[in-house]
Amino acid sequence: MTGGRDGLVELLERAGLEVVGEQRTEEVLPPRAAWRPVVSGEAKPTATVRGESPDRISELNDEWLRIAVSNGVVGGDGIFLIDVAGD
Repeated sequence: MTGGRDGLVELLERAGLEVVGEQRTEEVLPPRAAWRPVVSGEAKPTATVRGESPDRISELNDEWLRIAVSNGVVGGDGIFLIDVAGD
């Protein structure tokens, strides 16, 4: 993998993501605000998926998306920003 932007795009694509563009907008949730509900020491689970459920992966993905959309991390169109720290 090469470094810089090309390396980052390659890494995101290998993760199954599509880079749709680079835009700055005032309507984007700041990264710290998006992380706060997840990393807080007081965070509590908002959903559960039974481990023995045959559709647990699908259920987990559905719950993750529902929570992410309701918290403004993912837009209704499915587009979201990734905060990349460091190089």
